[in-house]
Amino acid sequence: MNKSVYSKYFSCAMRSRGIYLTSTVFSVVSSALAVLIQLFLWKALAAAGVKNNISFDDMAAYVAINAIMLALTNSNLANEIGASIRDGSVVNVFTRPASFELAQLFTMLGGNMHRLLATAIPAITLTSVFARFPLPSSAVNGLVFLPLAITGIIITFLLIYLTGLYAFWLQKTWYLSFYLRAGFALFGGTTVPIWFYPDMLERVSRVLPFRYITFEAINCYLGKTPLSTSIEALLYGLIWVAALQGLVCLVWRGVNRKVCYNGG
Repeated sequence: MNKSVYSKYFSCAMRSRGIYLTSTVFSVVSSALAVLIQLFLWKALAAAGVKNNISFDDMAAYVAINAIMLALTNSNLANEIGASIRDGSVVNVFTRPASFELAQLFTMLGGNMHRLLATAIPAITLTSVFARFPLPSSAVNGLVFLPLAITGIIITFLLIYLTGLYAFWLQKTWYLSFYLRAGFALFGGTTVPIWFYPDMLERVSRVLPFRYITFEAINCYLGKTPLSTSIEALLYGLIWVAALQGLVCLVWRGVNRKVCYNGG
């Protein structure tokens, strides 16, 4: 299959996000405000001694890296798939010489690359102004951080894509997307780092895929866990990728049967 097909999905999605200058400016401003609010909040909590072994510099770095990684993983893909099913345009999927899953992946990455540029610049700049933005705690940690981050992006895509596929039966998936976002926020440490979780919630998060999206990668970058623990987290993340991909294949087979049963 021609790889250039997917590069076109990527480039078209990126260009479509950058067409409207006002929207881009608004994204930069809103990202800057979100980072500022979090920095001031965590500075106040650090001054109050929220946790002895977590400094403000740690929290500032967490906020910045988390913002960058969320820019790479956020997507409205599930709702977009549902909309294409309701208006009938999804039928084009079955006539294109491309994998529907890979087309959606590269579309998400292309759109998120534009979002990354609008988020990374204010996040890194503001963090550098108010705190010390650290390099990885070691060269090895930096190397392990990259596959952890990529694994997190793939897990996010598979969860959102799987939710979107259920639109072939449900038509609307906004409520499933709501629960999925709640899972990201509660068990993924995207709002409050899992460092501050009570033991019970921390244990629950270990058996769910959400903490392997951004939290474990940031943990590794900052050197908050031993390298062996980060490698173990990477293995768990890859297991989740395999399990979710297997589930996606099963659901996609059901989608094909359903479309066939309904006349194509």
